[in-house]
Formats: sequence, C-alpha cells, structure tokens
Amino acid sequence: LLVFIGLAGLIYWGSKYLTIQTISCQVDDSACPPDVFAELSRNYGKSVSAVRPAEIEEKLLKADFRLKSAKVGLRFPLTLKAELKTRVPVIQVIPSNNSIKGLLIDNQGRIIGERESGELPLVIWDEIVLFRSGNDLPDEFVASIPVLAEIYVRFAPVSMEVVNGMVIFFMPEKIKVKFPVTGSADKLETLQLLVNQARIGNQPVPKEIDLRFNYPVIKN
Repeated sequence: LLVFIGLAGLIYWGSKYLTIQTISCQVDDSACPPDVFAELSRNYGKSVSAVRPAEIEEKLLKADFRLKSAKVGLRFPLTLKAELKTRVPVIQVIPSNNSIKGLLIDNQGRIIGERESGELPLVIWDEIVLFRSGNDLPDEFVASIPVLAEIYVRFAPVSMEVVNGMVIFFMPEKIKVKFPVTGSADKLETLQLLVNQARIGNQPVPKEIDLRFNYPVIKN
C-alpha cells in the first residue's frame, strides 16, 4: 500500500512539472490547417496535469461548424494529439428551380458551405433562404434527408422539392411523384414495382403517382 501511494504521489507531483513538448494534429487524412494548429499550440509548454482534453474538444467544435467530431488526448512522450473529422455534404439545397446559389447540407442537417457543382442530390426548398452556413436545419427537414438520398440513388430524379411535409420529384419518364417525408422504404419499393409493370407491359407510364396514403393514387 505504501509503495502504491508513493508511486501515485510521484506520478501526481511529477505531472505538475512535465510539460507538453509536441503537438500532433490530423483532420481526416490530412494535416491540420494553420488556425487549428495554432489553437492547439496554446497548450505547448503547459503542464500535462493542467491540460483538459474535453475542454479543448468543445472549443474546437464551437470554433469550426464544419467539424463533426474532435478527439483530443495526451500521448507518450509529452504529446498532445488531436484527431478531427469534418462533416461531409450529402445534398445541395436551393430556394427555387431558377436559383444558382445554394447551400451544402450534411446528414445531420448542418449547413457546411455554399453549393458547388458535383454529383450530390439537388433539392429545392424555398425556406433555405432563411439559413446560412453554420446553421442547423429544423428537424422536419432533417427527417427528409435520408428519404431524399434514397430517392436520388434509386430513381435519379430530374428534380426534387420539399414542400408541406412531402417530397415532390420527377422521374426521367416525366412521372410526377408525391412522397411523404416520413415514408418508409416499402413505399419506394411500391413505386419501383409500379414503374416496372408499366415498362414491362408496354403500358403508358402514369403521369402522377401519389404515395402519401396507405394505397398509391395513380393518375394516367
């Protein structure tokens, strides 16, 4: 017991005089940007007993809305190590069909930048004009993000719009589809079946399919 107490005391008092000598930082698979590294370097020369990794993590996340997570800890020998992950956009949102400017959204509804060209799903939502980079979108819209991503992968729609609790999109065959924001994957399976039946049977494709109800409403 005396030996244990002695070792504990040695570690405690020794840590007060051991200081951070190295800063290690990585964002995703790249080196830290200068501003993040500068923030971490404030801890250089500080006693390891005075370093508070949880507080550093919180400060980094507050400082940059593009960060998804921050993991900070002490590593041997006398190293402060930070591993950061950035948010990844999953959709682009514009206020109208004629808009050029828009915003990038991640899967948690955080706006992480301005729209850029690419293969991301493009969504029309008029209320996006009320938000800017760094904002979190309301839960109602966040609930639609997985639905929008799934629709984009399955049907490659010409356009998608979120309005009044539903997603309206046009398929390449010019079929207008109304889909509930809270709709399940089963409803998408139903849509795929209806379209396949029309294709295989050489029947005219429907002009509109409404999947907001228990049974699909089809307009020819």
